[in-house]
Amino acid sequence: MFLLPVLLAMALAVLINFFSLHSLRQQDTSSVALQAQDIEALSAAARLSEQMAQIQAGVEYALQGTVAGKVSDARLYQVQSKAVDTLAEMAERVKAVSNAPRLKEAYPQDARLLLEHFEKYRNFVIMSADIAAVEPVAAVDYLAQARDRLNEFSTQANHLTALLAGRTLKRNNEGKHPFDSIYNRVALFGAIGAAAILLLSLFFARRISSWMIAIASGLQALSKPGVTPPELPEIERMHSGGTGAFQNIAGALLQLRNAITLRAKAEKYLRDSEAKAQQVLSELKYQKYALDQHSIVAITNADSKITYANEKFCEISGYTQQQLIGQNPRLLKSGIHTEKFYRDMYQALVRGEIWRGEICNLSKDGEYFWLQTSIIPFMDTKGKPPQYIAMYTDISERKATESKLRKVSLAVEQSSGCVIITNPANEIEYVNEAFVNASGYSREEAMGRNPSFLYSPKTPQQTFLLLEDAMNKGESWKDEFIHRRKDGSEYLQFSIITPIRQTGGTITYYVVVNEDITEKTRKSEEMTRHRQQLEKQVESLTAQLAEARAAAEAANQAKDAFLANINHEIRAPMATSSTDIEYVKAELRQLAQGAHILLVDGDNINLAVAKDILRQVGLTVDTAVNGLQAVEMSRNMDYHLIIMAVKMPEMDGLEAARIIHGMAGRTTTPILAMTTDVFDEDMPACLQAGISDFVAKPVEPDALYTVILKWLSAA
Repeated sequence: MFLLPVLLAMALAVLINFFSLHSLRQQDTSSVALQAQDIEALSAAARLSEQMAQIQAGVEYALQGTVAGKVSDARLYQVQSKAVDTLAEMAERVKAVSNAPRLKEAYPQDARLLLEHFEKYRNFVIMSADIAAVEPVAAVDYLAQARDRLNEFSTQANHLTALLAGRTLKRNNEGKHPFDSIYNRVALFGAIGAAAILLLSLFFARRISSWMIAIASGLQALSKPGVTPPELPEIERMHSGGTGAFQNIAGALLQLRNAITLRAKAEKYLRDSEAKAQQVLSELKYQKYALDQHSIVAITNADSKITYANEKFCEISGYTQQQLIGQNPRLLKSGIHTEKFYRDMYQALVRGEIWRGEICNLSKDGEYFWLQTSIIPFMDTKGKPPQYIAMYTDISERKATESKLRKVSLAVEQSSGCVIITNPANEIEYVNEAFVNASGYSREEAMGRNPSFLYSPKTPQQTFLLLEDAMNKGESWKDEFIHRRKDGSEYLQFSIITPIRQTGGTITYYVVVNEDITEKTRKSEEMTRHRQQLEKQVESLTAQLAEARAAAEAANQAKDAFLANINHEIRAPMATSSTDIEYVKAELRQLAQGAHILLVDGDNINLAVAKDILRQVGLTVDTAVNGLQAVEMSRNMDYHLIIMAVKMPEMDGLEAARIIHGMAGRTTTPILAMTTDVFDEDMPACLQAGISDFVAKPVEPDALYTVILKWLSAA
């Protein structure tokens, strides 16, 4: 304690000297650094002004020389390009000068003006360069304005230089007498330090006395039996702030008090823990019951053996608990998932990660069921999972619904009819691919728009009034519309609009199904016209037969020759009776034993109808949806007969017929054309393509059987 004031005085003297020297050094270092920054800014501003003056002089000389005819345009362009490039490089240096921390902090407005004057000067130089080759006089004017901006820049740079120089001078003046202020501070600190040493000596003397009294009081308090030890704040402060023996004595007293306190707390904690354990066990029991009622739960050990399965797990799997316990979960493996799927799951669990996903399992009865799965690994102190808890939710119904929705979506998307779905505000939310192909509008162009943009003004107004009335009543509606494509062409559509209601009856969507009936309408009108012509021809032939019975045989032969070249749909009913048809079917059933037919049509409905008709008499039928597919199938199979539509996507029937007849061994294969245009100008093209005969659309079974028998019998 006697040496402490002396040591403190020596430490105070050392600290005062160190502080004085350190303060002087810091001031000098700071002053030198600041002065160097200012000098660098002054130098940079001077160099920029000098370089810009050189650029201005060079550009002016070249431009004036060009105006006077002394300097070529190429030389002028070279000088101006170099000037523009140099200014672009200088722009970064000007920005660096104007954004210098010291300059921007002391003179932000002047720094900003310096950059603005430079940008204005640079812009005038660039404008002068851009028009120098076209309007030299205007370029001279721009260059004159650039000179003014240069003067402004130089003035601003000089102003900044003056400011920086003034600040440097002021700093130098302030640094001439730093010792005076430091001396005053040192004297003040010395006086304060001496007073502090005296006060500390008195404080420590009193402190030691209080520590001894506190130790005696603490020992007396701890010696009382059967009483909870009181808090000892004085002893705690002595332990935390004291030194030497006093600190050790205080520490021992605190340890003794803590030991007595901990023993009392331990006894109370044991009693409380036992009560809480009973409560936790009760809660866990109820939680397990609730979990078992809601979820499907299974527990496996580190060897992947099932150690627990609740009733819901047994119910959905079809196994009893006795059958599941000890089994590997692979017992339920469905075979739908890949080995990689299970391997990735296992690796994630081994790493201690929770695995979540959807698993399809196989029940004991052989039924598939889907589970939304969460498997939680419980890690031990070695980082290994001793057991896994798996919680499942049955999503089989949801997966079945999703499957149905996917099928419906595919059916709608692949439908040949145009499908549009709108919301109650009559805004389009979905169109299928057939709509895009028919209208020429992309999905993005149609989304959010009212379907009225498709309507042609040629559609009768009464049609729209009836549609609006049906929509207001929430009823389905169907009628014909004339639509307009994106390219402006028009086509006839048969539309069916159906409101979709929720369980409460609220309409949430409208489904519009459009079928392009332009071609069907045209063909129907054409068939009617041809039928009328044929009826007239038949009447004429009948009249001729009545007038000349003697020439009946010759007239009948002429009629047969004529009818052999017309559409099969009209010819067949006139040529065959019901008895003949039964005979045709019987013959076909005998020939069907070894006959293999290829049926080709781009219309799925026509294809299905014709295929069903042919199978009714036992014929073996392969189908294709376009000419390209028919060609590929014909390469691999020598068909006895090919029935093919004329108009199809990707490759039409005529092109396919020519390619098939060009194959080795297929030159004599009979090819029948299914078409509604038997009588138009396409018939010569069909004959040139090697078409053997015709089948009219829509297909009539009796007529189809007759023509097939004709060609299968000839094969």
